[in-house]
Amino acid sequence: MKKVLSVVLSLVMALSCCAIFAFAEGEAVEIYDGHLEALMNYALPSGQDYVVPAGKTLTVPAEKNLIVSVGTNLTVNGTLQINEGGRATVQSNVLVAKDAAILINGAVSVEANATLKIAGRVSNAHKISCDTQGQALAEIRFPNLQSLGLADKIYVSYAFGYTGGQNDDLIEGEGAIKWYTTPNTAETSVWAPLNQYIYIKAHIIEPAEISASDETGKYDDAKMNVYLNDVEAPYTTDNHSLRVLFSADVTYSDWSYDDYFIAERRINLRSGEGYTVYSRDGRTSANDGYVYIKYGQPFAFRVDIDPEYNMSAYHVYVVKGASFMEFDMNAVLDNSLEVYPDDSGYYHINPVQGDYTVFVLQVVKNETVQKVSGIFEMVKNIFEMISKFFRQFLDLFKFGN
Repeated sequence: MKKVLSVVLSLVMALSCCAIFAFAEGEAVEIYDGHLEALMNYALPSGQDYVVPAGKTLTVPAEKNLIVSVGTNLTVNGTLQINEGGRATVQSNVLVAKDAAILINGAVSVEANATLKIAGRVSNAHKISCDTQGQALAEIRFPNLQSLGLADKIYVSYAFGYTGGQNDDLIEGEGAIKWYTTPNTAETSVWAPLNQYIYIKAHIIEPAEISASDETGKYDDAKMNVYLNDVEAPYTTDNHSLRVLFSADVTYSDWSYDDYFIAERRINLRSGEGYTVYSRDGRTSANDGYVYIKYGQPFAFRVDIDPEYNMSAYHVYVVKGASFMEFDMNAVLDNSLEVYPDDSGYYHINPVQGDYTVFVLQVVKNETVQKVSGIFEMVKNIFEMISKFFRQFLDLFKFGN
């Protein structure tokens, strides 16, 4: 009789376990530490969805491998913690970590045709590896620009890297990255590849009066900061970039006033032998090669000639561009680029609408001027002597007639 009761009790216990799955059919089964965490030795059977509830943690211990099987979805609203030596394997399904934290001390493997999607937090994302046909993605959420008061200030586009390096945006041709533009009046959520770089352009919209041919423009895009979860994405050539190691909300600099975002333009006040070029406030290009002035502002400079060179008949030119590679060489010596001082001796660029270089030409030593003047004086005397001779000769010839 006791043996029969034992068998019956065993069957009841088995049926009770089965009831857990029957109850969860059609609904996600909650799994977390202390509650089914060792289900099938951490292999989640297919045909059922599972969820780690908010505020709960599912720990994959060392030496264990959490297998999310074919046809299974595991949604993590709480915390999935994979201890050192533990593993998670995603097979042909979706493991979603939504508004949650995934703490990876061991490893996560995403196999072919499987997807790991993280909408919450993840630590040690570099320990997630993917088959060539698997995907590990993190949700990047772009805000509604209109709600931030930026809809008429900037437009935003983004692209994803694919080599793991930070310079995929520099690749041209067949391997070039593809850019997508976000709407200005709606929130946008995109899935970015984990362990790759995301590139974001927050381009400041230029005023209508700025000429389309003005490549410099009034505003400086580098001054519109981009943050992912308050982590600043550094600005490089023409975009902000950051390695995707977590799911993130994108934010931007506050636009309280225009002045902060106005571009600073470079003016190369080229000094040379016998002369120095100064801005009105005494700055020169001696330190980093440039003087900086905000777009649209007036700029004044003066030319000081050394005493040993003050006999020079010099000319001052203002050329568009701040370096040799930017110059229009056909325009460098164009007379229309010559500028002249005001009554106080200052030259003016008003307004500043780009980068410029100041050229001062024909500054030579006084002794050279004197030598050249002496030569010209001698040549002049010779010509005058020859002219006088011919006049006398002609007069004589006329007299003979």
